[in-house]
Amino acid sequence: MFPFQTATNDAAPGLNSKLQTVGTVDFQLGRKTVDVFGLPYDVEAFAFVGVAAGSVKVTEADFSDTRTLFGPTLGVGAAVNVTPRVQLYTQFRYIDLLHEDFHLGPTGPGIDVGQRAFIATVGVKVQIHDATELLTVRNRP
Repeated sequence: MFPFQTATNDAAPGLNSKLQTVGTVDFQLGRKTVDVFGLPYDVEAFAFVGVAAGSVKVTEADFSDTRTLFGPTLGVGAAVNVTPRVQLYTQFRYIDLLHEDFHLGPTGPGIDVGQRAFIATVGVKVQIHDATELLTVRNRP
């Protein structure tokens, strides 16, 4: 999926920015188990908010500059527990990496660039250990 061209500027032909990588730290706001058409699986819906960091490369002619931008992220998702330890999920996320000056070439003013993206994710989560087993405190004589 990465890198892909994510922005151009009609006022400055030849100026491109690319979101090369992105990572997030999310905090789940809520989780609700819902019944979907009487299926025997637990379907969970949730929302999340967090912080994103992304490597953005800006290029114009033979000059380029790469910076790490930070900003907020938020989204919604759904998950289906197909077994007690396997979950299928999908998430829809909005990322707004805040503006920073990029310097192209040896002289000249910086170019103010930010990056926004909508990202859809589909995946499988596999639970290796039961968290309650790991957190159990055992009494020793």
